[in-house]
Amino acid sequence: MHPETLKQAAMVGTLHSPLTTGEPETVLIDFVQHAIQKRAGFVPPMHSEPAPQPVKRDKRAFSHPQVIAVLEMLISTRSHHLLGEWIERVERCNKRVPPEYLSSLMHWLEDRDEYHGTFRAVAGEYVPWLAEQNTRWRPIVNRPVPVNREIYDGVWWERARATPLNPELFEKMRDVDPQRAVDILEEQWDDLEENAQAELIFNFNAGYDDEPFLESLLDGESQLVSKFARDQLKFLPNSRYIERLMTYAAHCLVIERHATVEVVRIKLDYDLTEGMRRDGLEDGIDGDDEAREIFRVRNQRRYAVRSMLSSLPPSLWCAHFNRDAKTLYDLFLNSQWQDTLTQDFAEAAYIHRDPDWIRALVEANIDGDRLGDKLLTLISLLPEEEKDVYFLRWWMRSNSFSRRKQIKEYITDRSWSRTFSRGILEQLSREHRDFTRQYMSRQQNNDLHQMIEVIVYHIHADEIPYAREIFSHDSMKQFTGALSRLQLRQEITAAFKFE
Repeated sequence: MHPETLKQAAMVGTLHSPLTTGEPETVLIDFVQHAIQKRAGFVPPMHSEPAPQPVKRDKRAFSHPQVIAVLEMLISTRSHHLLGEWIERVERCNKRVPPEYLSSLMHWLEDRDEYHGTFRAVAGEYVPWLAEQNTRWRPIVNRPVPVNREIYDGVWWERARATPLNPELFEKMRDVDPQRAVDILEEQWDDLEENAQAELIFNFNAGYDDEPFLESLLDGESQLVSKFARDQLKFLPNSRYIERLMTYAAHCLVIERHATVEVVRIKLDYDLTEGMRRDGLEDGIDGDDEAREIFRVRNQRRYAVRSMLSSLPPSLWCAHFNRDAKTLYDLFLNSQWQDTLTQDFAEAAYIHRDPDWIRALVEANIDGDRLGDKLLTLISLLPEEEKDVYFLRWWMRSNSFSRRKQIKEYITDRSWSRTFSRGILEQLSREHRDFTRQYMSRQQNNDLHQMIEVIVYHIHADEIPYAREIFSHDSMKQFTGALSRLQLRQEITAAFKFE
């Protein structure tokens, strides 16, 4: 047998790397020497790098064996959807995971950025050690590096100044020094194409120091850039732009007293000035022939008023009329403009996150359809307790099969309270009984299955027994998968009672 062939055969199954190639006799001699040394109890080091340092001591205890048994079950049954809940509970108990399970958890973490912080907490001192030993895990276990202002020295700024601006670079510059970034933007402005200008302003994230620059863009030739500049100024409640809009709008939205009754009116008896057009108050309707001129002017004025109402902070109207949000909105509902004012003030309340106006709008429209899709959007801005109450009221009176997507988006963005969980389960039980009495389309059936998946993973742990009771009912037998996943969640809850 050739010596090289003999050497390769002898190395099969060992942990040693192949020896340096050379003359066959030399290779064979090296191999025999290595075998003799190994038999004598001495093995030369495989690598020239020093051995890794031991992990720093972590004083926290490992999770209870019952809890670890649940982890093993979740991994072996590929119930990865519940691993997030498991590690969150370990973190709340201030315990850590034994190192032999970290590799399995890290495989699961690769596509789940939202759990990286929780994993770092339960892995403890193994985090930097693992990152040092295996580069594959560094994106998972390394914490994000915060912006270090000191590294952006004069050399970096000069290089940035000579580079054509793009949204990513401009955002980084704004994080470090907002005013200096605007100065460079003004220097390069005339050299940028219109679409590039518009993209930079669209993502500008303006503050009051940026107001002069944005005001100057209102006089520019690009309507798109001017529009995005106005959109940025709209978010600055004390800007000159908002002051001008309020001046225009105060002439148009009035409350008149007739005997003992107050009436809300929107007046359209004004002409659009150049200043108003500069501030975006025109609709662009063309009306060349005389027959359309009256229609054009009236709709142009109506559009301008609606633009102002949907842009202005609603609290300005409370101060202007010396009334609170609820009282003022009740007046709006008694006018012929109720639908228009509802839509415009809902948009303004959302833009400016005005809690008083959000409550007034939600309370008045929770049982109707005047707000449409905006209702859930406004509800989502309220504190958790109010949010739960209003959402359950909305769901109980609505045809929720037709709004399943809205519901799913609303209730998967947070953890559920016990009260909210019970309300969701009770409504689901009533709703399913109603639909089992009539034909359910394939789409409705798919929607229901998706909704139940959401419920299974988000309900409060203390409501799992009630959920299992519902899904064990004869009319719900089709949801056996949901029942088994509830069983797993219940076992997780039971195991953590040992912690």
